[in-house]
Amino acid sequence: MPFTFLNPMMLFAALGAAVPLILHLINMRKTKRVFFSSLHFLEEAQVNRSRSIGLRRLLLLLLRMLAIILLALAAAAPRLPGLSDNTTGKYSLLVLLDSSASMQTVEEGETRFSYACTTAADICRTLPNDSEIQVLTLSSTTNEFFAGWVTAGESSADAILQLTPTDGSANLPAAFKQCRKWVEQAENHPVDILLVSDMQFSLSDSTILKEAVKELDIRTLNAITIKSEPADGAVLSVGLPLRAVVPDQPVTITAMVSPAVKGQKYRLELDGSLKAQAVATVAPGVAQQLAFPITAPKAGSHKGLIASDSDRLRADDSRPFVLEVCKSINLLLIHGQDYGTAGRGGWRYLETALGGDLFNVTALPSDKVAAGDIATADLVALVDPDPLGRQILTELEKVTTRGGSLLLLLGDTNRLSYYQNTLLKTLGQECELVPVARSEQGRENLTVNNYGPVFTDLPEAALEVLEASIWRRYIDVKNSDATFEMEFGSGSPAMLSWSQNSGQIILLPFNLNNAENDIEANAMFPVLMQRIAATLAVGNSSDSIRNAGEIVTFPLAEIAGSASVLLEPIVNDKPLISMPVNLRWQNGIGILDAGIVDQAGFCWFVAGTDTLGVVPVTVPSSESRNPLLSKAEFQKLATDAGFERVSTLSVNETGFISGLSGREMAPWILLLCVITLLFEGYLARRA
Repeated sequence: MPFTFLNPMMLFAALGAAVPLILHLINMRKTKRVFFSSLHFLEEAQVNRSRSIGLRRLLLLLLRMLAIILLALAAAAPRLPGLSDNTTGKYSLLVLLDSSASMQTVEEGETRFSYACTTAADICRTLPNDSEIQVLTLSSTTNEFFAGWVTAGESSADAILQLTPTDGSANLPAAFKQCRKWVEQAENHPVDILLVSDMQFSLSDSTILKEAVKELDIRTLNAITIKSEPADGAVLSVGLPLRAVVPDQPVTITAMVSPAVKGQKYRLELDGSLKAQAVATVAPGVAQQLAFPITAPKAGSHKGLIASDSDRLRADDSRPFVLEVCKSINLLLIHGQDYGTAGRGGWRYLETALGGDLFNVTALPSDKVAAGDIATADLVALVDPDPLGRQILTELEKVTTRGGSLLLLLGDTNRLSYYQNTLLKTLGQECELVPVARSEQGRENLTVNNYGPVFTDLPEAALEVLEASIWRRYIDVKNSDATFEMEFGSGSPAMLSWSQNSGQIILLPFNLNNAENDIEANAMFPVLMQRIAATLAVGNSSDSIRNAGEIVTFPLAEIAGSASVLLEPIVNDKPLISMPVNLRWQNGIGILDAGIVDQAGFCWFVAGTDTLGVVPVTVPSSESRNPLLSKAEFQKLATDAGFERVSTLSVNETGFISGLSGREMAPWILLLCVITLLFEGYLARRA
């Protein structure tokens, strides 16, 4: 490891080592004549003694030269390089303190986060005078703890101990991007960056991390690792019913779990009451899907929890969800100008297929529908509609903005230009519609491609009945980026689905007239339509669960009064948290925005005494799945990102401050110089 010198000019004093050498050479040329009566008795001793004296004089010469060199070297103030590139003795230390969910893991009676705060506070107390410190908490978002750079010392150290962890995941690239601002504002340069973390980072972040480090323009990184073993056991995800649920309906909620021990019990709670239990049968750390069969409660929003007994990381041992139970689904069916007994596009077949307790169908012709009819519907279906006004198209866009869904049955060849250039473009589809007609000999059947929510748990025999339906005319949808869930025999899509804004849209490119197909006479037709409508009505229920560290919003059907958000943590000993909420507009829809929520729990949107809705917030599954990086793995990750020098210490390793500035070598060199001179004096006396 190379030295650095505080007074490098003093190294020239080492040339003084040549003085003893010059004096030695001069003395060798001088001879002193001594007269003896006889040399006979000295000849034998002279050879041995002269050899011994020559070696001793050479050693004395070397020791004197070494002493001068050591003295000059000590005067130059050499230093072994430390963890910092700063040689002024005044430091600007930027601490990245990991506050992600995994830092709540308990190690020997304390959480990793507690160890991290204590370590950062101790370093803050022992920084040299006139040094400054700033702390950035590292989670899904990076937040500065102090308003600006503050003087390191006791008061700032005590403040660091007041930090609290979050339930989000660590976003290392975003943290390094945030560092740039504080590096530019620092008083002492170069700035020293210290990462204090359990090193639960994804190796896939390397490309994004490289870009962030490149912008930072600092090439030295110090890290203190705080970890033991990964926490065992977690509830990784919750699977909600894929279709709409009504009261007293048998439903199954699933959960992907990773048990801490074989035979670990998990429970499902609804509104605080135990409803079902399941046992994991796999080995510890292996993922397994558990099923919780229950009977749907009364209509309304019900807060639920899949949980198990807490282990070392309590935050990921329970996962919240909300089960929506509807009394019935209000379906608005918009159709074109009526003709025939089946109605335009066969809409009456659809109305009949959706009959029953689940759906409350209201059918209106295109020219009679109003914006208010669409706003109050749970689901909107359009069957070969006539051209719609701008206000109605805008209202359809609002449906998807609110997270609602649309069902389209478009088979009228006389309206293809309108459907292609106006209706579908408004709903996010740039495609080409081409009519297809087959002869009786060339008629086609169906093929189900995607066993998604509509077709999940449908028996194979039922699929065979559906696929046996006969098709003579349909619309070929070309150049579409939607998902093909069913296809005709030619490969053209028979059922397409796509997302727009926060909602879902399904397109069936045909109508239900029996002259064009026999689908309305197929025994599976009512089942297919009910499944499609029930799937669209439930929306993306699993997607409504937000990860801690994400923005939480709630769409408003109508403008409420003064609104607020109450966060109910899933950890029982944590109090309710009142949060501000902002109202913003998107496509004419009022959106309540609670901002970034970094704690797991239930976000209740309220206005006065009225509850507007609830959004569950959970710990990201990455906090349970991502491994803890070893020192070597982290050093490789940081080096690949662009850091040229990476130093890692364990939390139980001491000496960060002394290692920060390096080691003064002058006292040791002076000691060696003294020892050299003492040895030289000893030899000189023996000469």
